[in-house]
Amino acid sequence: MAMTQSGDVYTSKQSAPLTGGDDHFVTTVTRDGFTDVRELVSDWLQLMLSEGYTLITREPITFDPNNPQPIRAVIESTTAVNLLNEKEPYRIRVNADSEYTCEMQIATPLQLDDDFEQAVPNLRGYVCGHVGESPTTVPFNYRDVITVNKTSAAHATTHTPQPSHEMNVNTLYFIDVREFTDMLRAYPMSYRMSITDRGFAFAYWVESDDQSAGDSPTQSWIVLQRPVDQKSGNNLQDSDPLSSRNPIFCLYGIYNKHIYDTYGTTSSGEVYTRDMNAEVPLGRTEAVNLQPLPGIIQKFTVREKDVLKPTYAEDATLNTRDSNAWVNEVQQQTRVEYRASSETSNTGSFVLAGAKYVILYPNRLNTKRFRYQHDLDMVAYTSSDVIAPQLTIKVNVYNEGAKDYEGNVIHEQARYRKYTALTPNSSHNTNMTVLMLTEIDCDAPPSGE
Repeated sequence: MAMTQSGDVYTSKQSAPLTGGDDHFVTTVTRDGFTDVRELVSDWLQLMLSEGYTLITREPITFDPNNPQPIRAVIESTTAVNLLNEKEPYRIRVNADSEYTCEMQIATPLQLDDDFEQAVPNLRGYVCGHVGESPTTVPFNYRDVITVNKTSAAHATTHTPQPSHEMNVNTLYFIDVREFTDMLRAYPMSYRMSITDRGFAFAYWVESDDQSAGDSPTQSWIVLQRPVDQKSGNNLQDSDPLSSRNPIFCLYGIYNKHIYDTYGTTSSGEVYTRDMNAEVPLGRTEAVNLQPLPGIIQKFTVREKDVLKPTYAEDATLNTRDSNAWVNEVQQQTRVEYRASSETSNTGSFVLAGAKYVILYPNRLNTKRFRYQHDLDMVAYTSSDVIAPQLTIKVNVYNEGAKDYEGNVIHEQARYRKYTALTPNSSHNTNMTVLMLTEIDCDAPPSGE
């Protein structure tokens, strides 16, 4: 099916017979040149409302450059982006309170009601569904410690710990360009968004920032979706009232100088504020030595059919208790050994040396109760060596296209998806690159790609 265009907004569709189940669509847009976070967020929200979400709050979300005001909104999913929305909706709250920052929460209507201020916090001060905060990672600026050289495992269990910090929930913004204060015209921002029948993906980045200060480029990305079956690509949205939990997952990455300068990580991946250097956390016997934390990639379950609150955010790159790693954020090997078949002539040593690459999808998904053999297909990732920022690749992922009598796609009639690369997560275009789904039902790529 041909792609349709409305201004700079592109929509591609794929009908059910090609995928053996659901109709699919992808609506995507890329815009650039923003010098105020409030303007960027206003523009993005208006697109979300026009392409499948509904506005809950009544505050204006249009940006007036002559009288700039905070842009605050709660929006809710509809059946266009969430087939089970009638009984299983979710809401998104954004608050662009200045020209440099924007926070975000994703939760159910129980936590984000119509008269919102923010999502409901719990006893520890954690705001439900906050994109960035969790009780075990960066935003919680407190640790119980005992002065170095005055502790042991026995001492820690027999003496009351002396807190070195008050409990201070330090807001971690989804968009944070404070390092460019009074300089945003020299560091304009861009964003890309894709909306589908199962959720949305969004990313912003500071233009030409891939080599700044030797740390990670300033950017953030997020995907919220129901996962898809690894064989068919169909959404997990079984209406069975007893067996299917229909989870909605959120995965996001945040990289900015605030994280780099404020937080550190041990060799085992534990995260502390930087002032924990040379101090001994409760339960340990040695002082911590930290390396700067360039950014975070975290995940949480937004809701299930019978669980109407978000889970805590957790590191998406580590295997932890009741939580699997979903992605690899560091330098990685994605070349695949390729051997010519008997029907293929050796057209060059570069082919045999490994000119084939793979892209990977966030998988090994789990809630606190169940594992799921599904993918998050609206984003993928690969080594940054494979593709430059803003370039595209075409892949046939879920056997999409006309099938033969055995159910295998006919080679000449395979249909392809297009993914567009974002900015790599480390300076000088290194480590990992996230790719966003931007088109479906594409023709095959030219021979040799």
